[in-house]
Amino acid sequence: MSPMRKILVVIPTYWPEGSGGTLATHLIVRLLSQTGKFDITVLTRTRNPEVVPGVRYIVDPFTKLIEKRLSIPRIVELRYGKLIEKYDVVYVVYAYPFIPVAKKLGKRVIVHLHDYRPVSPSSVILANQAENPTLLKLALDSFKVKWFERKDSKSLFLNIGEVLRTPLIAKWVNEADTIIAI
Repeated sequence: MSPMRKILVVIPTYWPEGSGGTLATHLIVRLLSQTGKFDITVLTRTRNPEVVPGVRYIVDPFTKLIEKRLSIPRIVELRYGKLIEKYDVVYVVYAYPFIPVAKKLGKRVIVHLHDYRPVSPSSVILANQAENPTLLKLALDSFKVKWFERKDSKSLFLNIGEVLRTPLIAKWVNEADTIIAI
């Protein structure tokens, strides 16, 4: 009998918080756990995640900062490098700076996409962009989306960071061994 594969699931927000992406991840974790073939740990900032029997949870509020503000792989490596080394596979949901660190450490990486974040700063592609989106058009549309969502200048200002991070995120996702789009 072969040893259980060790999977680290990195998701800043875990079910029951969040929406479709977090629910999909929770359901995948539950299905994998039920096979009995995987030793699974979830790294999240969610204080009270919906627990799947047999799955370990590491609650660290810092994971949310890495998703949104500190998208620097070196910070991920310093804080989580020793943890990542213990696993065979790193399953990344929204926590893109973990990808280059896991690859550097020789780990297989699965990226779970639940939106267009790696190609669009707003995580959406508007109907007028569906045919031939360019990064410039997607960036401009991201400001429109942020304005319609929140109608405040702070959101527009923070969106500049999202626009600048998009090419980096696309590069990191391209390093993954497997991409799951749900």
